[in-house]
Amino acid sequence: MKTLVIEKTDKIGGTTAYSGGGVWVPCNHLQAQQGVSDSPRDAATYINAIVKEGAPASTPARRAAYIEFSPKMAQFLHDQGFEWNLDLPYPDYHALEPGASLTSRSISPAPFDLRTLSDKWQSKLRMPIDWRPVVTSVEARSIVRFGASIGDFLKTVQLAVLGPIWTMIRGKKLVATGVALVARLLHVNLSLGTKLWTDAGLNQLLTSPAGDVVGALIERDGKALRVQAKRGVILAAGGFARNPEMRERYLQKPTQTEWSSTAPEDKGGAIRAAVDVGADIALMKHAWWMPCLMDNGKPILDIYSRSFPHSIIVDQSGRRYFNESECYCDAGSNMLARNGETPAIHSWVILDSRHRRKYMLGRLLPGLTPKSSITSGFLYKDSNLNGLAKQIGVDEHQLQETVGRFNKFALDGVDQDFQRGLNPYNKMFSDPNHGPNPNLGTIERGPFYAVKIYPGDIGTKGGLVTDERARVLNKQGQPIKGLYATGNTTASVFGSRYPGSGGTLGPGMTFGYIAATDVAR
Repeated sequence: MKTLVIEKTDKIGGTTAYSGGGVWVPCNHLQAQQGVSDSPRDAATYINAIVKEGAPASTPARRAAYIEFSPKMAQFLHDQGFEWNLDLPYPDYHALEPGASLTSRSISPAPFDLRTLSDKWQSKLRMPIDWRPVVTSVEARSIVRFGASIGDFLKTVQLAVLGPIWTMIRGKKLVATGVALVARLLHVNLSLGTKLWTDAGLNQLLTSPAGDVVGALIERDGKALRVQAKRGVILAAGGFARNPEMRERYLQKPTQTEWSSTAPEDKGGAIRAAVDVGADIALMKHAWWMPCLMDNGKPILDIYSRSFPHSIIVDQSGRRYFNESECYCDAGSNMLARNGETPAIHSWVILDSRHRRKYMLGRLLPGLTPKSSITSGFLYKDSNLNGLAKQIGVDEHQLQETVGRFNKFALDGVDQDFQRGLNPYNKMFSDPNHGPNPNLGTIERGPFYAVKIYPGDIGTKGGLVTDERARVLNKQGQPIKGLYATGNTTASVFGSRYPGSGGTLGPGMTFGYIAATDVAR
């Protein structure tokens, strides 16, 4: 069987290259090697507990296929020379639900030396927008809180300063996280002789008189090429997060392409091509939400800073409305839901001087708040809460009341309103040196700060309806012969929920593996 991979742009990697590179794989081989207990029954119990949507996107058969084949996918890649690491600790995002893992089901690529690839292929890799040290998502926790303790500071020096120096001395070009995932997959494909075309966009799918997909019309170097597919076409081209018309038509409102952290080319072309040949779609109002801060018109993912002590999030009336340390997808959903009741987009992150001294905020390092961050309108600052409330247009008395109530919770160590810090996942992004609750800290030492926060995303969740074999289904629920799809091109097997780190890449890779296996039969 011959395989051709076509990439729309001149770069390989898509949004994956911007990601943390985690892949959620229950019962994976690394768990077994390191003595981490897991079982298919527990994984199924957990998925069934958190996912409320069913057919057509999240059928029992698709859930079962994911649990069965995700570890096989990871093992297959390992056998081809792909080196994985188990992310420890990394609890499931809804760790209090039955069947959840409190240790980890998430694996990620080991750092990769780009010198393994030729100069040609190195130049074709999509790289992150911002510089990143060669660290795992777990190790990054020390870097984003390096002002909190001498231990975190020394760990940061080791990872972000000494590590790169040692890498240069050895003459290596190491990358980690999502770039390493893409680079390792590229290396495996090149080793197996897979043909890859870049700058080759999909114009339309080719069908037989019976409606079977038999190939694709590709535009490459300004020429239209008809590529025949004897065994099938697999679509894995992302969602529609960068398509303003599709966002406006399908996603929850308000919505802005500027809030998305996906690759610029994530415009839904593959979804539209499949719909043109009769494919069904589902879950189109949902996305992989990720709260973001906007700096000079560019989104900055906020995974960490909203979760640390000495901070809260309030709506435009000055009230808290959710657990600020919860998983980012739920945080975004809560922002959108709240906005239906009272203005909450944007909301405000409120913090005091200790947060600024100890933790990162967007791209601002701990202890460093340049005047430009204030004059640009990114950050608001005042010596007291009343003054800050006036600056941001929030009722002074309400903000004082909200902060006062929260401060009592912080002193007691129990968030009576939203249980922040109770879920083990909350503690992933906390300050272990702070007590009694590592996620709660009083907001009482000026100066005080505020920054706008929006319901950004790292991709859309809705797309083509597929079955447990990754076959694309038509509106009658029947497979379109010759057409498969995976990743954000499809409606998520997890419905509107996010099970754990790698809940986006896991289904993309697993159902890609299933599709390729089915095609090869």
